Amino acid sequence: MFEAAAAVTAATNGPVCPQEAVIIPNGGFDSGSLVPWNVDRVDPTNSSVTLVSPGNDSPYAVQLSAAYGAALTQNSIPLCQATNYSISFDYKVTEASSICTLYVTAKRTNRHKSTVSVPMVLGDWTTASLTYSDYTSQLFTILTLLDCNFDTTHATVLVDNFTITPIGSIEPPGCPLAVDVENGDFETGLLAPWTPANVSENPPSYSIVSPGYNSEYALQLAVPTTTQTVLYFLGQADGLCLAYEYTFSFALNWEDYDYPDTGFDSITEMSYGCALYVRPYACTKEQDPIYPPNVTSGWQEYSFTCLAGDITQPLIQVLLDCETEYDEPAIPAFDLQLDGFSVELAT
Repeated sequence: MFEAAAAVTAATNGPVCPQEAVIIPNGGFDSGSLVPWNVDRVDPTNSSVTLVSPGNDSPYAVQLSAAYGAALTQNSIPLCQATNYSISFDYKVTEASSICTLYVTAKRTNRHKSTVSVPMVLGDWTTASLTYSDYTSQLFTILTLLDCNFDTTHATVLVDNFTITPIGSIEPPGCPLAVDVENGDFETGLLAPWTPANVSENPPSYSIVSPGYNSEYALQLAVPTTTQTVLYFLGQADGLCLAYEYTFSFALNWEDYDYPDTGFDSITEMSYGCALYVRPYACTKEQDPIYPPNVTSGWQEYSFTCLAGDITQPLIQVLLDCETEYDEPAIPAFDLQLDGFSVELAT
């Protein structure tokens, strides 16, 4: 099943960090309540997240007690662009367990996160910290998780005084106007270094064909008659600069595609027909799916702009996802051609 992805939020080129201090609301629980923190993953029969008194040189702290797991989260905390942060907190273990661990994670996505782990060993109040780098001025989440893995043991820990401190900016180097996508136009006549991965039965076959889109070669997927098929390729684009916007361009030819109902039903949240995703791992948000045009009359150009949020992830995923609704006829066989992958600095 595929879903429509959120649209990309536009941003100004270049990292600019505002001067306002970044705070974690109610980080010391001095309000006498958990708001705006959220309690999660709690089994009421053997786990709890409660406000207790006193804290560490403060009126209150939060107690996480669990035989399996308990979590405390806070979402939508704004950060400066292109800035390193130190996130610290105090903790005190009051019930120890050798198989339980306290994890504190700062994250924007599951791919962009930083975590510190604390063993459940009895002791006095202690301060722990982790470093988190934000390139994109995006909102982030703090997740505090007491994880015991099994329900045959139990642990309890107090947490207090969550703070965040900027510890320096991240200045990108001079950025080239174009970023090389390795064999992005398949001009070598080969697929490599693109690597395929099939994740369903009855997968499409793939080959390099000629001619391509304003070029000698293109990648062709021969999709058989199907009710569900998923195939993706991984390419690579090195040289993105942190916190800069890039335009990703490519061309598609949905040759002989003929399935009348293609798209996403927002009411049933079900997809139908085929969609193509182009997902640069470095981008801060996933891109919208590309559906076949109503009239498949040859090559068409596509492009989107995204903000580079993690340049340690140079991979580009190109994913074809086809699925029919329940009891609907199969999607007839068709060919899909891809060519001309390029990346340029947005202006």
